[in-house]
Amino acid sequence: QREVQQLEQEVQREVTAWTEHEDEGGHKFFFNRQLGKSSWTDPRPAKCHTLYLKMKMVRILCTHAGVSLEELEHAGHQEMS
Repeated sequence: QREVQQLEQEVQREVTAWTEHEDEGGHKFFFNRQLGKSSWTDPRPAKCHTLYLKMKMVRILCTHAGVSLEELEHAGHQEMS
């Protein structure tokens, strides 16, 4: 559960770091100031899709282990207390 929360935060930071711009010819590009990188394709959907797939994997593993996500969250909250 903690890993999923950390992953969500990391993806949120990465997604918000990319901004959309246009070059002189009117072509869209994406720039990440933190990394100093640019891309012609928007990297944000891939980052979100990766998060979705990892969260889906956690749900599947929990189902096979006989643990609900609510139980996992509750155990995580007790562990933090």
